[in-house]
Amino acid sequence: IKMNNMKLRICVTDKCNFNCTYCGSGGEGKLSDGYSLSYEERISIISKLHEIGIDSYRITGGEPLLYPELYKLLDDLQNHESLNKITIVTNGSLINDKFVNYIKKSKIKSVTISLDALDKETFRKVTRIDSYEKVINNIIRLKQERINVKINSVATKQNEKEIYKLIGFAISYGINLKILDLFETDKNHWKEEYLNLIDIEQYLNTISKKKFVQYQDEGFGIPENVFVFEHSNVVTKNSDYGTCYCEYCKECKKYPCKTGVVSFVLTADGYLKLCSEIQLDVKELLNNTTSKQIELDIKKIFEIYNASKRIKI
Repeated sequence: IKMNNMKLRICVTDKCNFNCTYCGSGGEGKLSDGYSLSYEERISIISKLHEIGIDSYRITGGEPLLYPELYKLLDDLQNHESLNKITIVTNGSLINDKFVNYIKKSKIKSVTISLDALDKETFRKVTRIDSYEKVINNIIRLKQERINVKINSVATKQNEKEIYKLIGFAISYGINLKILDLFETDKNHWKEEYLNLIDIEQYLNTISKKKFVQYQDEGFGIPENVFVFEHSNVVTKNSDYGTCYCEYCKECKKYPCKTGVVSFVLTADGYLKLCSEIQLDVKELLNNTTSKQIELDIKKIFEIYNASKRIKI
């Protein structure tokens, strides 16, 4: 049975030239040290997942522009039949002429750039690197080149004042902005830095034309408030509104984790993750003696995903 409307976050590398305070240093979803999928392994696994039901891809890392075979991978993904969409998430510092020209000619739906501050010093404190001008200039360039560029910002106590500046920046340039609250990956850091988005949402209520609620990923995840402006939208992703959990979540030591069940992640070292606790070593897809069993296991977690329900904690 083929499942439909499944999104896969592909972590193409565990390397990143930033070291953001709230981000895992080894790249999203990384499980083991040292090993990374070869290009042939990665594209073979993705193709098999596509056959089972994945039809949308979000390219992440680490920093995806550090991945040497990024354009080859994007070419191959765009050749898949029944493709829904491909998007890319980057820190924006390495965007160059080659990237811009490629995106303009491709089927890539959007490029999302992570940006948490407009103040240069705050930017450096969050990212631990001096690349502020590069990132800002690249965002403006993508907009000028009529590429669908979006900004993601994680709101914390460290950059609270900057969020209001980013709202103004996005509105003035006609760029869509998504503001996310901090997820708990490190308990101490979360306690020190978590910022409830209620004040930001109240501010957006006073300056926006209208507001509506959207549900990403076929109704999964956290309901998002969309504040509408003349040439752009500002979206808030506030985990206080609840998210999707599966039948196993209440037995989990991390429940309620606020991240819940949202989308699948293929790690740089070959694991398929639904969350930090539900994961499979999908390198087994490359082994003829184990591929049938792992396909059944994958379909099982696809079914868990489809059966998840939104719960407000």
